[in-house]
Amino acid sequence: MDPGTFDKIRNFYPVATCIGAVTALVRAAAAISIPAVTVIISAIVIGGFVYLAMKSSTSKHCETAQQNLRSKEEPLQRATTENERLKTAHRRENERLKNKLMSEKQAKERALSRCRKMKEDTVNLEREIESLKEQIASLSNDTSNSYEMSLDSRGATVTIHNNTDGYAAKGDTDVSRYFHQIKENVTTEWKDLAYQLGFTRPDIDTIDERNRDYKSRCLDMLGEWQKREGEVATVAVLMEALRELGLTSVVDGLKSKYPGSLLSTQCSG
Repeated sequence: MDPGTFDKIRNFYPVATCIGAVTALVRAAAAISIPAVTVIISAIVIGGFVYLAMKSSTSKHCETAQQNLRSKEEPLQRATTENERLKTAHRRENERLKNKLMSEKQAKERALSRCRKMKEDTVNLEREIESLKEQIASLSNDTSNSYEMSLDSRGATVTIHNNTDGYAAKGDTDVSRYFHQIKENVTTEWKDLAYQLGFTRPDIDTIDERNRDYKSRCLDMLGEWQKREGEVATVAVLMEALRELGLTSVVDGLKSKYPGSLLSTQCSG
């Protein structure tokens, strides 16, 4: 209820009460035959007192009602302000979550893109490996060279080792041509073969340190043996050393791979 309504009630209520009191007094005086002038004057005086008393009481009640209303409006105003604050905070939180979700979505898309790229790179690398395998297979009959394939982060590579370059003497190609096949099958037993061919422990340690794997060490050792022994480094000596170590499977594999060669002649005895 607005203040203007309170003012109307405050002004109207005493007047209505006084009118009612005067009317009742006039009726009572008429009933007991009191002169009208006396009744009217008495009514006016009494009505005035009643009006003043009622107006004062009504004013107090109205002021109390207004105070009560204001005390209720203040919590309502605070509640409205708090509600606006919560709405603003809720809107900001929604924006934050929306931005976070968008960032996570973009990060996921970037990760998926990298995965697709890695998958494509893997497929291309597998194709490259297959192509290199085919090249190696086509070169398998070239006994003057040996081939090694390695795979690293940069891709697949093929290393060609010239079995007669650097350590093979001229005229010894009949023995050096078998080095690649031997190092593929001897592997971890290359040290035993080195001892059998006359290498000392320091010689073997030197070869071990300068190569990265068993096959490279075996190939290096055979090259050193041929370079040291010269013409004495024959197929027969090499095959005998393999037999002494019990590596007959290696000898048989060589005979099978190179039928009709000097190897078959040396091994027939």
